Amino acid sequence: LKGHVRWMAEKVEAMPEEQWRDAVHSSRISSNTTQGHANLWLESLRDPTKKEAFRDAAAGGIFYGHQNSVEVGLKALDGLPDGPARIERLEALSQNFSGIRIPPNADAEKLLREKLQQWGADPQRTDAIIENVRQGRPQTQQ
Repeated sequence: LKGHVRWMAEKVEAMPEEQWRDAVHSSRISSNTTQGHANLWLESLRDPTKKEAFRDAAAGGIFYGHQNSVEVGLKALDGLPDGPARIERLEALSQNFSGIRIPPNADAEKLLREKLQQWGADPQRTDAIIENVRQGRPQTQQ
């Protein structure tokens, strides 16, 4: 599988921008992401812009409502340098994600809360992010 993903990543990286952006969001790559292969893609992509675009697409699993998809999305964010960077990326994604959103079930929300706490988010910030994940609307911080 790793060799196949590397080969596909090389093909994606050779595409013009419009094509690779479409490829990153395609159902084929998305299905690999939801099956837990996001980290293989992130390891295989060398171009930083393409890698980060794919990281965001993989992190989109957070918005699919189930524990497994949230776990895949969080693993994609784990590749960022530290907790604050992960929290900031999740905040941006939770405010700007344009795909279908399914509110997290109880297990998914618990996992998300625990991970945000591990990354160093305070309770108010955690609540604001989770509310954004649920509803897709930016929340103002006080």
